[in-house]
Amino acid sequence: MRSPRSWGILILGTICAGIAVALLLDTAFGVAPVDAVFSGISRMTGISVGTALIAACMVLVLVAWALGVKPGLGTVISFFGIGLFVDLTTWALEATGWSVTDSTWQLRLVVWLLAAPLLGFAAACMYSSGLGASPYDLFVQSLGRFHLSIPVARVIIDAAMLLVAFIIGGAWGLGTVGLMLAIPLFLKLFLPLVGRFAPHQSFEHPARVSNS
Repeated sequence: MRSPRSWGILILGTICAGIAVALLLDTAFGVAPVDAVFSGISRMTGISVGTALIAACMVLVLVAWALGVKPGLGTVISFFGIGLFVDLTTWALEATGWSVTDSTWQLRLVVWLLAAPLLGFAAACMYSSGLGASPYDLFVQSLGRFHLSIPVARVIIDAAMLLVAFIIGGAWGLGTVGLMLAIPLFLKLFLPLVGRFAPHQSFEHPARVSNS
């Protein structure tokens, strides 16, 4: 059983991820491919992005489990928590009457540049907790059943997610490409820092770590 410190690291990562995703969405510069799909589902159905995230992650977890990759308790806690904090952050922004989307592009860029490393830090926390991979990572790993390496599986899934996001009107953009390139770098930066407080796996497969 993991220590209370590991659970604390997981919860911290979950909160930071929810805040980061909400801010990235509000900048309208683009989010990670999987988050772009969540926003597209929200747009199509009228449900909140957080609710769409939770529903879609449940599907990813079930598919991965069916393919032989079992989720951990931290997996379930993380995606429910992220969905909750995405919606809470969005609500808080609306309650203040301040919209990042309606701000100047310079301010939106600043917010994006702050939220992107926050998402990387969140991913490092969740990975370091050792309490279960994210739904996205479980799905990536499950493709190993088809003799695909982790990097190849991630490229295939990201490409598919981008296509789906484009079709359903998800929040993709230049920032989406930026996050795909930057998140592995942020992980490499933050994993040693977070690892001082909780055990983490070596940075051999950055593709196994994601925001959702």
